[in-house]
Amino acid sequence: MLALGAALTIVGTLIGRRVAGPTRSGTHLYVVALAGTGAGKQHAIDCIKSALIAARAKSNIGPGDFTSSRAVVKLLKRQPLSLCAMDEFGAFLRRIGNRNAGHFETAITGELRKLWGISFSRYDSAETAKEDSEAVECPALTIFGLSTPDEFYGALKSEDIGNGFLNRFLIIETGEARKTSRHQVATRSQHSYRPNYGSSFNQPHSACESLARPPAANWSRKLGSSGVQVPKKFIAPSRNAQTMSKMSNRGS
Repeated sequence: MLALGAALTIVGTLIGRRVAGPTRSGTHLYVVALAGTGAGKQHAIDCIKSALIAARAKSNIGPGDFTSSRAVVKLLKRQPLSLCAMDEFGAFLRRIGNRNAGHFETAITGELRKLWGISFSRYDSAETAKEDSEAVECPALTIFGLSTPDEFYGALKSEDIGNGFLNRFLIIETGEARKTSRHQVATRSQHSYRPNYGSSFNQPHSACESLARPPAANWSRKLGSSGVQVPKKFIAPSRNAQTMSKMSNRGS
């Protein structure tokens, strides 16, 4: 499920500002993937960055965090089409929703709500005493947040539901946790496939044939001769048995 959320945001970013849905909505998304500790959330972030780099879209990789609403606007001016993979998203929501947070931190949710609804329209940034308002055509900001379920739901407040902030997110809860280490998985795979591949690592065609061949059909003769009972459906009939069967069918 982590891969599903990552794939949605990658594709949505690559075709962003180019493809529109039936209602002229853009392809940028706000996705939150919830998984337990040790489920490999960092791996999903690494895959997103690697995929965008391989697709020659390195410039569309956005930051992993925002410290203020001004930072969001600054990113849009520089990169209107961006994918921000944000780890510890629940902690991020807790920080910007804290009662002691500054004005520019709490204003982040307001900017994100506005940007989600702008697909092929114009976004005008706020004007301050030191900065003039600037227009951004067709902004497409995609967020892929990762968090544990407890931290994410614990950071939400009632106003996040009332003002529509939570409704803008596609929440994917995996319920997965890594139960084995990478070393254990690699060792297990190595022992599992070594008898099939043998020493022919440079012959993928032969390797595929050995994997596709039913092992019971190959070993049925040997097992049958050693006295081990093998189901008849796995035992290939001998040439003599096939000849006798044909003769009996002709006689009948």
